Amino acid sequence: MKKLISVLLAVIMVFGFIVPAFAVPLEKRSKYPIVYFRGNSEDIVDEDGNVVYDFDVEGEDIKQIAKKVLPLFAKGYLTNDFDEYYKVFGEEMSKLYDRCMLDGNGDPKYGTGISQAQKDANFTEMNTDYANENGKYSIVSYDFANDWRLDPLKTVDDVDKYIDGILKVTGKEKVSLACKCLGGDLILAYLAKYGTKKIHAVCFGSTVAFGGDLVNDTFSGHMKVNGEGISRFANDVFLKKVFINMDEVIGQFISETASLAYEAGIADGASDVFMKYLYNRLYGGLVPALATATYGTWPGYWTMVTADRYEETKAFVFGDENSEKYQYYSGLIEKLDNYDKVVRQRIPEILKSAEADGVNICIVSKYGFQMPPVIESLDEQGDVWTTTRFSSLGATVSKIGTTLSDEYIESRKALGLEKYISPDKQIDASTCVFPEYTWFIKNAVHDDWTKEEDWIITTVCGSDERITVDSIDERPQFLVYDRENDKVSPMTKENGSTESYDVDQKPKNKLLSALTALFKWFTVLNQLIKRWLKK
Repeated sequence: MKKLISVLLAVIMVFGFIVPAFAVPLEKRSKYPIVYFRGNSEDIVDEDGNVVYDFDVEGEDIKQIAKKVLPLFAKGYLTNDFDEYYKVFGEEMSKLYDRCMLDGNGDPKYGTGISQAQKDANFTEMNTDYANENGKYSIVSYDFANDWRLDPLKTVDDVDKYIDGILKVTGKEKVSLACKCLGGDLILAYLAKYGTKKIHAVCFGSTVAFGGDLVNDTFSGHMKVNGEGISRFANDVFLKKVFINMDEVIGQFISETASLAYEAGIADGASDVFMKYLYNRLYGGLVPALATATYGTWPGYWTMVTADRYEETKAFVFGDENSEKYQYYSGLIEKLDNYDKVVRQRIPEILKSAEADGVNICIVSKYGFQMPPVIESLDEQGDVWTTTRFSSLGATVSKIGTTLSDEYIESRKALGLEKYISPDKQIDASTCVFPEYTWFIKNAVHDDWTKEEDWIITTVCGSDERITVDSIDERPQFLVYDRENDKVSPMTKENGSTESYDVDQKPKNKLLSALTALFKWFTVLNQLIKRWLKK
């Protein structure tokens, strides 16, 4: 009998090494209730129910501000003293954004927040069992509404009460947490403050909670304008379909104008002039003034600043600790410092601790697009709103329009990490904090929420087993999104090699390129003129 048991154990061990993963089907529903955090999609309203954060700035508002600040800018340019310009510009912008700004303590100034209807929905959800006939829950069964501007470490007190209500009404012992975009800050804050006792799984979809480049770069003054980036952004075929809701010919004219400006050297020349003579002279005073006049009073947005940039960014926006500005915002800064200490500096530690406690983890990251061509990370791969290295929590990613070098790939192969290299050779997932739990979707922008993405998250949220990138046969680690057919497929060398813009890494004949761009520009201009004359 002992020999038989030994043989069986040996077989099990060998089988375990040969087949390290198990196959599971994608699930549309979870056996555990899923508490879902949307990010900043919730309406923020005033006491009369009017939305206060849509920032629909009227042209007349801009004209009035321009009348006041342009003379001060001219004066500052001549005297090299822009202090008055910064002050007045900041004051005028504060008036424009006043209803949605927070005060010096990081609290609503006029009692603004989510609507009463949203508060009522939270109450109803936490007291209702939304299980279907099979006792399972969808990803939006429990859709927690919150004021995403506020301190996440305070908001999660309400989240914990919400979870307690769900556990009581459903009879479950645990819930799963899932998020999109900014909602990841609530998951991290909850784990840091309340631990994992009530949590079965945590899933992050295209989150900016690990770092959001637009805020991370702009709040810290790391801006950059680049002619090639502008041309590439304007000519991206997917971005034009997603973001340019305009006449096709007009859209093409914009693209060809950007291409011509780049190929002729105009864009880079103008970019250099802008950075040297304007931005580099102004950013030290202008950016902090605009930050505290608009989004810089929101603790929720500060969660997008990365651990290595926080102290630098805080000093840049608020100034010296003894300054009047710093003292006014001392209550807000206390909240920001607390989040930095409790959450931001400990993100990998918090999640690894959760994993050790048996919590399932899932991270979905997107790539294939460059970042907006006005920030330092403009040539990095991302989903337009955040770079893939941030949203994946550590992937090594090639620059936009390139691949990882052959030498790098060979070095990873030598370490036995070849499986983590994407078929298009642009992603190395082995450097992620959780390479086994991180999926990538190419050609999906930040706002593309595919059903397959939701199903991966739901599968992880509902499984009693540890789900890895090898567990779901039809949804491996690297995927490609086909926007025309709204379909996600496993990536191959064939379907993963098509970029969303023309990639040419060979040396170019600059004169020929410029003449070609000029010809295309005149061709499209001719179409516009003919249309105008016909009308």
